[in-house]
Amino acid sequence: MNKHRSIGYRPGSHSVCSFTIKQVAERWSSSERTVRRRIKSGDLAAFRVGSLLRILESDLEAFEAKYRVR
Repeated sequence: MNKHRSIGYRPGSHSVCSFTIKQVAERWSSSERTVRRRIKSGDLAAFRVGSLLRILESDLEAFEAKYRVR
């Protein structure tokens, strides 16, 4: 199971898991700047909660699948 906290909930569905930029950078062993560049370029979808950016788990997994080296 995922160790990251849920930040939202859709009635009749599973909880929605999202990541901070810092969490994504740690997952990728990269800098937060790299994650922000991917968001700014449109490669990685993100949304705002107030002034904070969040990345849905499904968007992160889609990005990783798209850029997976085979």
